[in-house]
Amino acid sequence: MKTLTIKRGDSENAGTFGIAIADDGASWHSLEPPDNGNQPDISCIPPGTYQAILQYSPHFSRELYHLQNVPARTYVMIHEGNFGGVGEGLQTDTDGCILLGKSLGKLINKYHNEQDVIIASHEAIAEFMEWAGQDPIQVIIY
Repeated sequence: MKTLTIKRGDSENAGTFGIAIADDGASWHSLEPPDNGNQPDISCIPPGTYQAILQYSPHFSRELYHLQNVPARTYVMIHEGNFGGVGEGLQTDTDGCILLGKSLGKLINKYHNEQDVIIASHEAIAEFMEWAGQDPIQVIIY
């Protein structure tokens, strides 16, 4: 089984940034919401080891990897997006999911504020999906 390891940095209002490293050495930047005590939709997920399986997402109208058995959470996916913030004046593209990008940067959000983000997420997800293939993968987060 292939393994994706996510090494997180500090959690801040703009999100929880990290690096996602595939077992073949490929890597991407990761972004989740800030650590808000595992509250659904507004928090990063608890550190741990999870199996992720490919399932259809009605929201994204395509198959994405869904993490299984996340405590007190459902529909935790790995998908594209740039923004991971929670709070006044911050934008988010994730309801508790994991975003992947090729680099870090800053963008002006819908509230006209500059926000720390991940960039080139579409390309990162395409690379990730090619690496992952169709089989279940293991995701280790710490």
